[in-house]
Amino acid sequence: MKRLSPSLFNLGSAVFAGPGIGAGYAGVITGSMILLIIALLCALVCALLQAIAFQRAVGDRLEAILSGIRPAAPADDDLRRL
Repeated sequence: MKRLSPSLFNLGSAVFAGPGIGAGYAGVITGSMILLIIALLCALVCALLQAIAFQRAVGDRLEAILSGIRPAAPADDDLRRL
């Protein structure tokens, strides 16, 4: 199964951030607790998606770094030749 790109999680986060900001602003203006809870839930989903994107980006970077490391060749034992 192919892993999703971190940019897709960032896009999902942006999709949830827009309505969250709108609901938070409307909740403050109208004093509606329901809209403020919706804004809080959108912020929670946004933070979760950002955390997943960060974890994927760091994992991809670490995998790229580790792929360049090759195991060292075994040392020659000169004592056997004596």
